[in-house]
Amino acid sequence: AVFIQIQEGPQWLVSSLNIEGASSSDLPALDLRLTSSAGQPYSEASISEDRASLLDYFYNRGYLNASFDYAVNPASIEYEVEVTYTLRPGKQSFVRNILVTGLQTTRPNVVSSRVELKEDQPLSLTAQTDTQRRLYELGIFARVNTAIQNPDGDEDSKNVLYDVDEARHYSVNVGIGAQIARIGGGVRSEEHT
Repeated sequence: AVFIQIQEGPQWLVSSLNIEGASSSDLPALDLRLTSSAGQPYSEASISEDRASLLDYFYNRGYLNASFDYAVNPASIEYEVEVTYTLRPGKQSFVRNILVTGLQTTRPNVVSSRVELKEDQPLSLTAQTDTQRRLYELGIFARVNTAIQNPDGDEDSKNVLYDVDEARHYSVNVGIGAQIARIGGGVRSEEHT
């Protein structure tokens, strides 16, 4: 028999959580996204969830180079820590144009009605991929690729590209087959007299 004995030890709590680098107008929205907060158990998994959620917030508002760092320091109370998140949103990017290539028979307005991004609005990565999904859902495209033109460039406005391959409307398969079978295991015999 195998016996496993676990000694949990004391539980560590978050004494305080501070967010640095974000504007005061963003703080209320960021607070709603947090898993960690004062009085809650301290967990690296919670910090990882907060990182993903906060970066997602900025990526969807056109801050394509946003970054996240954190620091954990002991608090004045035993078994408590002070957590600090440092955000660097970077420069905000906007949509300059939406460019669609590969249309042969599909009308351009069918595609443009499903594009969530609009010119002069913040470049949202979620809206970009949601548009790609919505174009696939039409069932008329075999492939939909999307990209940002010159993503590392210094310009504030970026072109968003969608390259599509239309699926074939009709498909005809023609085949010819033949099968020869022998029924029974007849044996041919010849007798001469």
